[in-house]
Amino acid sequence: MAKQFDQQVKDSNILIILHEHTKGGVAHVLRDFLLEKKPESLLFITHPLLYIKESYKKSSYFEWYVNGKLVKKHTGYHWQLPEQLHYFKDFIYTIFWTYNTNTKYNLIIAYDPLNAVSAIVLKLLGRAKKVVYYSIDYFPTRFENTIMNYVYHQIDKIAVKYSGETWNVGARMAKARAETNNMKSEIYKKKQFHVPIGVWFAKIKRKPIDKFTQNKLIYAGGFIDYMGIDMVIKAIPLIFKKIPDISLDLIGRGDEDQKWKMLAKKYEVEKYINFEDWMEDRGSFHLRLSQAAIGLAPFNYHILDDKVKNADPGKIKDYTSSGLPVITTKAIYTWRDIKKFKCGFVIDYNEKEFTKVVIKLLTNKSQLLQYRKNALEYAKQFDWDKIFTENLSRVLNI
Repeated sequence: MAKQFDQQVKDSNILIILHEHTKGGVAHVLRDFLLEKKPESLLFITHPLLYIKESYKKSSYFEWYVNGKLVKKHTGYHWQLPEQLHYFKDFIYTIFWTYNTNTKYNLIIAYDPLNAVSAIVLKLLGRAKKVVYYSIDYFPTRFENTIMNYVYHQIDKIAVKYSGETWNVGARMAKARAETNNMKSEIYKKKQFHVPIGVWFAKIKRKPIDKFTQNKLIYAGGFIDYMGIDMVIKAIPLIFKKIPDISLDLIGRGDEDQKWKMLAKKYEVEKYINFEDWMEDRGSFHLRLSQAAIGLAPFNYHILDDKVKNADPGKIKDYTSSGLPVITTKAIYTWRDIKKFKCGFVIDYNEKEFTKVVIKLLTNKSQLLQYRKNALEYAKQFDWDKIFTENLSRVLNI
């Protein structure tokens, strides 16, 4: 089966389209997985992810690989346009760059609904045989503007209806579409598959499970208000009373960067907090995570709609696959699994609850070590090789 799958990929022309904020996400993982099989042709098209303001500085680009080797890379003109026109620009670039390769693709895998519509158009134009809409999240309120939000949901509906398959990273996403966008009929249900975020468990570089900095907390991800790091910063003085050498590493980037730094200054905890840019090298990233004691994902459910519950936050897998127990909230759909595997704590969103759990774990090294072992056991079930092979085999009819 494995040899048959590898040969099928090797004989295929595959196109991946995405909106990108940082490198190292699911689409990049899939690209690297496929390149190991040396497909006949792989075109990788990325556009800036504009709901994160920093992405306006970036440009669309493509990478074209033939038999696993990069033969061309090109960056498009950096347009200064309103957001809506940027999406039209992305569509034009996708169509033009695809035609420019003079290749008919066996499969297009498109991340987010706008790219899925571009893929569907390419299929209608005879440039592709099959389309997979890879859905990373499903936001009830993607845009504050009600008209744009309505348009977004209608585009998502079209993407699910006319793609061959929709891969949902979140187990609840199909249900959410049925509840909020009237997608209850079989034409929608039968095409949606749960394809969770995975990890390269065997490839991850990590410190030995008992070799870590005892009192170091770590957060890795977007610097976004609903991530709950403001609550963590406010809790540091409370934790300090019991654990004077507490430290917190914040790795990432985003719009809340300056607000969190100002908050740290206000609470006089700057010297306990280390801000760092996002780490795009996954090997170094996981090694760095494994050196900390606890991974943080304290989503603020007070300001969240179901955007996190309908997704599969990658940081949970990043932490657990690095051997870190997690502290999170019921904002995530999989919080019961965290409790079941005893690989973390699910808290109410407030400083006192957070402080209590941190002190409990950090002052009980035997319990902390057991939870670190449990975290690795939890992560083992999400192996990328198994996830990609199983789902691509179905799409490629192996």
